[in-house]
Amino acid sequence: MFWIRVEDGKPIGNAVIESNLRAQFPNKQLPMPLEAKDVKDLGYEPYIPSEPPTHEIYEKAVNPDPVLRGDGIWIQQWSIEAMSDEEKAEIDKSEAVRMRQARNNLLYLSDWSQLADAPLQEKDSEWIAYRQALRDVPEQAGFPHNITWPTEPNVLAAPLRDRQ
Repeated sequence: MFWIRVEDGKPIGNAVIESNLRAQFPNKQLPMPLEAKDVKDLGYEPYIPSEPPTHEIYEKAVNPDPVLRGDGIWIQQWSIEAMSDEEKAEIDKSEAVRMRQARNNLLYLSDWSQLADAPLQEKDSEWIAYRQALRDVPEQAGFPHNITWPTEPNVLAAPLRDRQ
């Protein structure tokens, strides 16, 4: 069970778990388990959290004031709001950094294919094309949220291929 501080009939602050509530009142003998009547005079009431709803990329889940249920328990409520242009730009910037890092990691993992002694049947154009496609990822129309990742070639010299 969670507990939330209530002043003048309105919840304030963040909900706490029972152990945190007990820690706030170390000199107060509180029964196990806690019930609403036990902490009402301390300014706390029962609270039920809920998972934020799913939403689109440029929306956010907002947690307005909880609603008091008929049985005296506060229920967490959510609403979905559109993001501001600044928030959208920050989301795009953060996702672009993340996708470039993923792309860079794939390039790093394929660096071996460009070495002079790489175990390829030939200096394979498939690996060159794959690495170029990785470099071009930021130029895709859907970047950074909708990316079509290139497929890594499965081209090794025959003796290595046979061991896999």
